[in-house]
Amino acid sequence: AGSSLEHVHSQLVGVDLVPPAIAAEATALARDAALFPRLIEAARHGGRWVAERGDLVALVPPAPRQPFETWIVVGEPEPHFHSTSADRVAALADLTRDIVARLEQVAPGCQFNWWLHQPPFLKPRDDGRGALGWHWHLELVPRLSEFAGFEIGTGCHITTRSAEDSAARLRAAGE
Repeated sequence: AGSSLEHVHSQLVGVDLVPPAIAAEATALARDAALFPRLIEAARHGGRWVAERGDLVALVPPAPRQPFETWIVVGEPEPHFHSTSADRVAALADLTRDIVARLEQVAPGCQFNWWLHQPPFLKPRDDGRGALGWHWHLELVPRLSEFAGFEIGTGCHITTRSAEDSAARLRAAGE
């Protein structure tokens, strides 16, 4: 979504810096070692839970960038996706297909972007704070409106639907 190429495609990009979004997550995790478990529990108890497969939880984040933004979060600390089990990869594929099908029901034809978030690979002399307690997660963001001047200029996003309403609609789409 939002690309110059009008066909389904993916890109794998390696950079020699830690992207700001990943750096912010690592900083938040360094301050709060229970960040991801609290995120999952808050979604379950706050109406933002969508679905699960095994120990993977699909949830709408507390401050979504777009309506129906969904994160799929591994339920236990596991920093790097490449270390996960084949069963968990299969569960992720199944849950991702399910969420995309639900998106098609609530926003037919919507385009979306997705990213896999994991901490950077740290040098051996590093204390590893960025990886301790990290739960890799897939962030899926439908592109239902354009990011405009406010979003681009501030990094803050305006959404037209609450996280709880988005989650409720996505849950209903799976019934």
